[in-house]
Amino acid sequence: MQRELLMAELNHRVKNTLAVVQGIAHQTFRGTLATEAFAAFEGRLMALSAAHNILTQTSWQHAALDQLVSDSLQIRGTFSNRIASSGPAVLLQPNQALPIALALHELLTNAVKYGALSNEAGKVSVEWSCSDRPKPRLKLSWSEFGGPLVSSPSRRGFGSRLIVGGLAADLQAEVAMEFQPQGLVCRIDAPLPERVLTQ
Repeated sequence: MQRELLMAELNHRVKNTLAVVQGIAHQTFRGTLATEAFAAFEGRLMALSAAHNILTQTSWQHAALDQLVSDSLQIRGTFSNRIASSGPAVLLQPNQALPIALALHELLTNAVKYGALSNEAGKVSVEWSCSDRPKPRLKLSWSEFGGPLVSSPSRRGFGSRLIVGGLAADLQAEVAMEFQPQGLVCRIDAPLPERVLTQ
């Protein structure tokens, strides 16, 4: 009982902190021309908040990957019928859930601005699987199709750096971003704990 009360208090404080950070950012950017930068920052904050909400439901024990994918992609609800996701039940640890939520947010933002979701016909497929040999690994792929023709960018933006660098640093993941003509494909291959939890 005491542990539950402590977790509830911690969750309340974290949510308040996120709200304070959002307020500070809003005031900082107010009256400037950096509205796009603020929108990007606020979107990342919302992605963290959505992952936090999932972790709160289990007292920060784990996050179901399917729920993490679903909630991360519902932030832009107007595209829900154009995004398909599938994979086995996997429970991620908190240190895995947060960077994956941020990566999904960056991929979604890119798809809306430049990729498959920037037109009326494009779609996105998110699929994942697990392997246990020689050690447990999570393989997640984000595939876009039906959008504008894609070419490799001349420079890597912050979102791409966050995906590749963040997942490599936080999860020791291997990340490949392929700018195929029919659409971006991002493959994430990350180690899982030896005692990976599945439902």
